[in-house]
Amino acid sequence: MSPKKTETTAVATVNPATDLALPDDLAQELGELNALGELDKDDRPLPYMAFNMKMKDDEGEWVPKDCFYNTSTEEVVESIEGVLLTIKKTRRNSIYIEGQGSEILCRSDDMKTGFDQDGKEIECASCHKKNWRRNEKPECSLVYNFIGVDQATGQPFLVRAKGASLAPTRRYIAKYFTSKLKLKNGQYADLPLFIFKTHLSLEKPDGTYAILKMENIGQCSNEEILQYKALYETFREFRKVDLDSDQPAAPSTVDSDSDDDDLPDFLED
Repeated sequence: MSPKKTETTAVATVNPATDLALPDDLAQELGELNALGELDKDDRPLPYMAFNMKMKDDEGEWVPKDCFYNTSTEEVVESIEGVLLTIKKTRRNSIYIEGQGSEILCRSDDMKTGFDQDGKEIECASCHKKNWRRNEKPECSLVYNFIGVDQATGQPFLVRAKGASLAPTRRYIAKYFTSKLKLKNGQYADLPLFIFKTHLSLEKPDGTYAILKMENIGQCSNEEILQYKALYETFREFRKVDLDSDQPAAPSTVDSDSDDDDLPDFLED
């Protein structure tokens, strides 16, 4: 199936569940049923908003690298207006195989211990594959994994920042969230990501690979903040999720690793 390009800034398919108007008591009763309790995380894949795609559609045209590709709906969009809920840092060492996509050689969900293809444990602190060696880029990539909510559809999504996208992502977090919440005792704490709405888009400098761009488009209302706080609590288990399992293979070959890997420290400022 060919990717479907939409003209809006967010995924066009609206979930009718977001339009349900149920009394609070009934909604509470339905929630307590645990109606789909048999389904585990493997049955509940998050849509992954991938970019820098190495993928062709049915007409043989390449999917633009500076567009988001929704792995669940196969739609392609230029930007997303949403609210980021939480972040998790991971590491992944993978290679691209023509016609097959990415093959993961090693990955770590806690930035401390990685596991290779044979299940062997590798200590991240002493692994040289995460470091630059002269002009050779690291084999292992640092990845910022975000869960957000698309405001147009009310649906959660996963988006990753790595390589050249790390520096602008770090600046965005530092500018609006790091130590920005003043407490009664005069000290400062980190502001949750869901306090502000974020516009996600992609820039393609010099016609190379796309870089993730985040823009603050305004504060959420107090009511919205409470709603997103509840969602944040729900997705806190995200920190324990195997994130690499959330990207299904596409018929035409999907890979969003490209050559966009970790930059040396002097290029990240």
